[in-house]
Amino acid sequence: MSAEDHGLLAVAVALSMATTPLLLLAFDRLVAPRLDARSARDSDDITEHRKIVVLGYGRFGQIVTRMLRAQGFETTLIDDDPAQIELVRKFGVKVFYGDGSRLDLLHAAGVGQAELVVVAVGGADRILDIARKVRRHFPNVTIAARAIDRGHAHELMALGVEVF
Repeated sequence: MSAEDHGLLAVAVALSMATTPLLLLAFDRLVAPRLDARSARDSDDITEHRKIVVLGYGRFGQIVTRMLRAQGFETTLIDDDPAQIELVRKFGVKVFYGDGSRLDLLHAAGVGQAELVVVAVGGADRILDIARKVRRHFPNVTIAARAIDRGHAHELMALGVEVF
């Protein structure tokens, strides 16, 4: 590589380092809000009430649901990822869109009449938040929750979660 090429490379690197923060700022202010606005949507109207409500239909929720179906149980499935819902609907799986931490959605899903709520969402704090809300507002329903680690399991037990 010639000295001239080294000089051009150094200028290109310096220019990219100088413009990267500006490009990221422009992306955050101009592009990202539009992406969020496109993906934002209202919760689906939940048209069925089963004895088991599964909150979260990612990998973990799918495994739990398969095991429940293998034993003959029907479930109401709720997830908050539009892309995931669109994908599994192509395979004939009925999943409702909504945030499982919202009390109005839990009522709409029939959690008050359910026998079991499975909290299969991601994130330890989010799982605790949903379990706490379900226990407070629906004290008679059994809660099964995804435990991230032993400490998280103890926190869930303190909330009255019975199945991990």
